[in-house]
Amino acid sequence: MISASLAPQGASTRHALAVLVFLTIIWGLNWPAMKLAVEGFPPWQFRAACALFGIFALLAMARMSGLSVRPPPGLWGKLALSGILNVAGWQVFSASSLQYIDSGRGAIVAYTMPLMTAIMSVFILGERLSVRVTAALLLGTAGMALLLPDDIFGGSDRQLLGIGFMLLAALSWGAGTVQLKYIKLPMPTSVATAWFFVFAFPVQLIGGLFETPPDWTTLTWPVVVGAIYAATIPVAFGYWAWFRLVEVMPVTIASIATLATPVLGVLSGALLLNEPVGWREIGSLLLVVVSLVLVLYRKAPGK
Repeated sequence: MISASLAPQGASTRHALAVLVFLTIIWGLNWPAMKLAVEGFPPWQFRAACALFGIFALLAMARMSGLSVRPPPGLWGKLALSGILNVAGWQVFSASSLQYIDSGRGAIVAYTMPLMTAIMSVFILGERLSVRVTAALLLGTAGMALLLPDDIFGGSDRQLLGIGFMLLAALSWGAGTVQLKYIKLPMPTSVATAWFFVFAFPVQLIGGLFETPPDWTTLTWPVVVGAIYAATIPVAFGYWAWFRLVEVMPVTIASIATLATPVLGVLSGALLLNEPVGWREIGSLLLVVVSLVLVLYRKAPGK
């Protein structure tokens, strides 16, 4: 039975879990899509295009819902910081990382962010790590660690650079998630997320000015399709869904509950990009499933 204490306030548990599952699928498929995209497009320029689409898509969603897109007074600095951490930092570092490592491995390293988020939330938000959530965190982290190659520290400089970039992406996302939970923005999720992209766009655009533009004559269809997917669906729906979950769930639970994403990232990378899958991936999947069960389920009272 799903724990009532974990159910979002004002929303049905079924709805919250449906959003969570859909978000996991979207973000899992996004890893091989991003890997393809950065094969043809420079990361800063590509992410600036993603942010530009996110601005128009999310503002349009807000307007169609009859929401005001103007932020309340006094929130500009908080929105800017959230945009830099949750959008600019995460997007650019993760895209840069995939220039050097496989999409599946990138997804694994990226999902050290629940561990970073959980640790920061204890000190900043005063959240309590229960035994059950701590066990889920350890199991999920062990599942990701199992997927790391044996020679990760003895690999090439390119591998280490890619891992370093992805750890920076995870740190930026974790810090942004905790900051968002701390400030509790008094505005609709879709509007706030749109403004995150507004503040991220100039940062990404400036970085893109120092990159060589893509050679459009050499782009392949897989690269183009991957770029279109990564720049649209995960941006418009993915960010809105994530920040909505952060609003209604404890931040550690929202983070751990998405640990299935790197597993799906590995599997989709294997299917779409022929990246290797072996006993490590299978073992990781089992650990992550147990982690999710610990987070989302418990026995009903009296049973």
